[in-house]
Amino acid sequence: MKSTDVVSIYDDVYFKNSVDGCKEFQEFDGSFDTLFDRYKRNILLLDLNSNHRFLEVGCGRAEICTYHAMKGGEAKGVDFSGDAILLAREKARSLRVKVDFLQRSFEQIDDPDGQYDRILASEFIEHVSAEEGRLFFLKLSTC
Repeated sequence: MKSTDVVSIYDDVYFKNSVDGCKEFQEFDGSFDTLFDRYKRNILLLDLNSNHRFLEVGCGRAEICTYHAMKGGEAKGVDFSGDAILLAREKARSLRVKVDFLQRSFEQIDDPDGQYDRILASEFIEHVSAEEGRLFFLKLSTC
């Protein structure tokens, strides 16, 4: 079984009502203080700052991407869920921030610009098989 076989469960209802941080997402205004605690921790662990090119694989609603772009950084969020990408785009649009969002699986990431300073897969890596994990690390090692 591949992670993409279950994409249908990652719908609007899941992202708005079930996944960690869904309550905080409603209040998220682009500021650090309104982020879900795990996202705050990830930003600090990444030592993410505005001069970094940032890629998040499995971005979901993309709060970290949006936060990074609000701070002046370049951010790209990738998720295989169309509903997640729609929520991310709506939030970024409402906050008037430019973030590049792509609906696709990690295998389809083909970025001619490549070379990211920081890559996060916090809400992704635990959802893939061992084989997909190996492919993921091979694929992203060139970014």
